[in-house]
Amino acid sequence: MRIPEQRAASGKAKARKVANAVPSPAELTSRLGPTWRKHIGERIVKAAKTTGETLTQEQIRELISEGVKAEAKSLEISLAGVDKRTRKRVEDIVSSGLSKGQRADTIAARLEGTLGASRAKAVASTETHRASQSATFETLYRLGVDRRQWVTERDSRVRSAHRAMDGQVRAIDKPFRAPGGSTAMYPGGFDDPALSVHCRCSVVPLKKRRDAEWTEREIEAEWRSVESDRKAFEAEASVIIQRAFRQSLAKAQAAVRRLGST
Repeated sequence: MRIPEQRAASGKAKARKVANAVPSPAELTSRLGPTWRKHIGERIVKAAKTTGETLTQEQIRELISEGVKAEAKSLEISLAGVDKRTRKRVEDIVSSGLSKGQRADTIAARLEGTLGASRAKAVASTETHRASQSATFETLYRLGVDRRQWVTERDSRVRSAHRAMDGQVRAIDKPFRAPGGSTAMYPGGFDDPALSVHCRCSVVPLKKRRDAEWTEREIEAEWRSVESDRKAFEAEASVIIQRAFRQSLAKAQAAVRRLGST
């Protein structure tokens, strides 16, 4: 079954209808809410402990409440960007397929790269790490830490730009700078996706205590803690996002096939 050639305007209009199947930022934020609150709360508590400060339960509750609220808003803003890029990809695939007279099944199959499991995992990986590091940074800021350090995993998977940033120290209110000039207040916070997607770096206070610098062993232990938290957070978020994308993929593919029958 071939889809008849359509005029460009008509094809784009149909493509936009198919793209409506993409889950909205508000929908994804709502689905991720409970998992987000749990993991962000845990990261805030651990980040507070790295400063060596003794916190009351009331202070911890306040930090968690403020952090979770801020990250919920940040998540929706970030997912708005994901939504915009995902919708455009869907529209481009459908519009291009229509203009080339491709079969409906061919176009539907191509949507899997945009709404499939791999895409959902990439979104989960990037967003959970960004949120974790953002929460860490905000906690250090609120606790009065004056300087912090960028730390990589120091393995073969670290991208060259981040390898060059390993050990970079900045005042708490100054951004880290990547080779090329891009800046971010914390790992995962770059506007350039090439510097944020699948990032595994961490931010740590320069001093663990008022009178003691971090030792290499303590830094390594912090890496392991952050990586363990990240994997657990990512795994839970990935399941949720994959479920949402899978449902959206089915809707989008059904919409494409309906175009082929008209």
